[in-house]
Amino acid sequence: MLLALCTVVELKIPNPYKVLGIQQDATEEQIKEGFKRRSKKYHPDRNKTDPKAKEKFEKIVNAYELLKDPERRRMYDLTGDEDPTGQQQQHHGFGGFPGGGINMKT
Repeated sequence: MLLALCTVVELKIPNPYKVLGIQQDATEEQIKEGFKRRSKKYHPDRNKTDPKAKEKFEKIVNAYELLKDPERRRMYDLTGDEDPTGQQQQHHGFGGFPGGGINMKT
């Protein structure tokens, strides 16, 4: 049971440009427009019958948050990853407690 709690989970983000329906060379204005267009289309309040609407909307918000920040966007464009070191995308069991962050990878 402890082993299951200590498993490292890696969260991979989808391509933010595809999520927003924009080109990789999009301007700040095009990023904002892509966000507005997709967020209206997939907002959970407008898609109450779609059980995945909230998940889709969260991906749209996360993509926008990444691309509107010039440094995070630059890092993604260079590496294909928002955080190439993996520091922000790995969550370790018991990470919020003293002695936490146990990594059972060998």
